[in-house]
Amino acid sequence: NVSELHLAGMPIEEIVANSALDSLALGFKTKILVDACRGRNQAAFDASIRQAVEAGASYAFALNQWNSIVYNMIELKNVQPFPLK
Repeated sequence: NVSELHLAGMPIEEIVANSALDSLALGFKTKILVDACRGRNQAAFDASIRQAVEAGASYAFALNQWNSIVYNMIELKNVQPFPLK
């Protein structure tokens, strides 16, 4: 069962923001990965994030999400995700 969506893409003003609003309306916990999004300009980017957050979305950085996944693989499950040289 899917309960949370992490969104990224471009342009954020249409694709990501509209998807975030739709997923929130459908009851999904929604997170926008801001460093994996691009907008037409900074003002439009900021307005899109603000609109989604005001509707109930949260935001995070994709790199932090990846670091968390790798940490869990290494520390919690004792699995090496890729060979170390």
